[in-house]
Amino acid sequence: MQTHFLLRSLNVLIIYCTFIAPISSQDTVISKKVYQIIRTEFPPTIDGILDDPCWAQAALADKFVQLEPLPFSTPSQVSIVKMTYDNDNLYLAAHLHDVPDQISKSIGARDGHEYVNTDYFSVGFDTYNDDRNGFRFVITPAGIQSDAKLGYFDNGNGNTSNTDFNWDAVWTSSTKVVSDGWIVEIKIPFFNLRFPKKNEQIWGLQFVRFNKQKGELSTWQAIDPKQDGILIQWGDMTGLKQIKPSLRLSFNPYFAANYSRTPLEKSSNQKQQFENQKAISGGLDIKYGINESFTLDATLIPDFSQVQSDRKILNLTPFEIRFEENRPFFTEGVELFNKSNVFYSRRVGGTPFAYHSVQSSLGNYEKIINNPTTTNLYNATKISGRTNNNFGVGLFNAIVAKSYAIIQNTETGTQRKILTNPLTNYNIAVLQKQLKNNSDISLINGSTLREGNFRDANITALNANLKDKKNNYGLSITSKMGNVYEPNEKVKRGFVNSMNFGKISGSKTWYIFNEIISNHYDPSDIGYFSGNNIVNSGIGITYNQYNPNKVFLNSNWWLNGGYSNRYSPWSYAYVYSNIGFWGKFKNQSWANLWIYIQPIKSFDYYEPRVIGKNCNLYHTPIVDLVLEQMTEKNYIGIFTLEKM
Repeated sequence: MQTHFLLRSLNVLIIYCTFIAPISSQDTVISKKVYQIIRTEFPPTIDGILDDPCWAQAALADKFVQLEPLPFSTPSQVSIVKMTYDNDNLYLAAHLHDVPDQISKSIGARDGHEYVNTDYFSVGFDTYNDDRNGFRFVITPAGIQSDAKLGYFDNGNGNTSNTDFNWDAVWTSSTKVVSDGWIVEIKIPFFNLRFPKKNEQIWGLQFVRFNKQKGELSTWQAIDPKQDGILIQWGDMTGLKQIKPSLRLSFNPYFAANYSRTPLEKSSNQKQQFENQKAISGGLDIKYGINESFTLDATLIPDFSQVQSDRKILNLTPFEIRFEENRPFFTEGVELFNKSNVFYSRRVGGTPFAYHSVQSSLGNYEKIINNPTTTNLYNATKISGRTNNNFGVGLFNAIVAKSYAIIQNTETGTQRKILTNPLTNYNIAVLQKQLKNNSDISLINGSTLREGNFRDANITALNANLKDKKNNYGLSITSKMGNVYEPNEKVKRGFVNSMNFGKISGSKTWYIFNEIISNHYDPSDIGYFSGNNIVNSGIGITYNQYNPNKVFLNSNWWLNGGYSNRYSPWSYAYVYSNIGFWGKFKNQSWANLWIYIQPIKSFDYYEPRVIGKNCNLYHTPIVDLVLEQMTEKNYIGIFTLEKM
């Protein structure tokens, strides 16, 4: 009853905020720039020397403006960019004026330009001109490349980002420091990009330059920092006509042979015996561009042995640790599959379903000889892309092999096998429609199907992100329904309903949210499980300082708080408040301070580790104070004080 009352109250509050909240116009009116690109029949040589005839004919892009530290002001140095294209590639030349001794050009890793002391230049393309998805190519004076997809990426752990550096393209670049600055030349093959099938293209376009010494971030198309969204504020590029990328097809076969020789136990008078083991494996990765918009990725009997291993983490919580995904197949082109936090890719090829029950299956005089901690993947396939009508489509399928634990009787020496993971099929299907005003709606379904008398599961989620015409206010609604099918038991059904509404643009932003997770919701067969049976509500406000003052170049303050209940049976859990500050000093160092408070007693209903044990842990009020500071020399200091 209380839940329904809370939902009705929130609905009234949403309607109230929607109709009476003032829709203020943006402080600055920005005209959109248009770059007219011209085709060339004589492509340039990518050598960092701008003596090719095509550059004399190319249109000019200049008059950059600052984004930081003084929005809309003129940068201290001039930047000039030109572009051209042919049937296969885009070409770019940039002359970035500066004093050579003042150019920061430290060497770093690919995709790591933000973590080293360096200037950089970047070009971004919104190939569908939908203000939501794009590609970014970054180059530093030392020639270090970075590339990323731009959009909205749900990392599945409550965090989101607008940049995905897991995407890697094949492109050529050259840089050269000259007497009046540094030169950039870039060649980007069209096969790296996805774009609509049209005779004449109109793409979103943005050039960005960062001057490390002066701390200046400037852009070709002016950006209003008070406005939510970056791609929505880009300029346009016209003139691309009759471009058809070459065949996008790549095969990456692999072959591995393993041999191990293990000494066996022996008595002092016995000759040493050895156990020899041999193994041969192989597989194939395929990437195929079905057309300009859709790509198929497939992997057959993949070998992930060379993938970075997980860090060891001591888990003191009642829920599993969410590990990062390091397997390339599951990190590239997966933004559609991450919608609504339905799919956790580490389930595919992860811990066998019955891994933890093997110990309880042992009889007298039995021990475990082998119990694999991961399953083997037969194959996985994904198809994703976007239609000309702004529909995003994604399909994913993976088949995981059976897995067995080997048990040995210590008296007789006989062995037996226990099936710990049946043949398993994972499926994801997602459909997203982009709407007006940078809004979208998506539907995603995920299922896990196991062979034999094992449990299956299915989850369906509907998500809508809606914004007003001026992009001042945003409403996000998500509804998920999960079904778990246990053998010889009733279907276990659970749900999640969440809502977030607030002001998303301007110096002052705010939000309200509510989330209900029912006590029977269990996404663990294909998704990440971080708890259920909870109702969370909260509110927050943020103030952003974009123009420098006497102390800070820019800063932001935030204050938020919330209230949590157990869903069934309904009971109080905790109330919290969080206040914080982040500021960037004029010497480019920064400081961060926040205080987390649970001012009154709280109850933890999820700590008991014994099934069926009812233990409501009581916590006294909590105060956490954390101070972080990064100095001009990239030294980070952290001070933490906790009182319970």
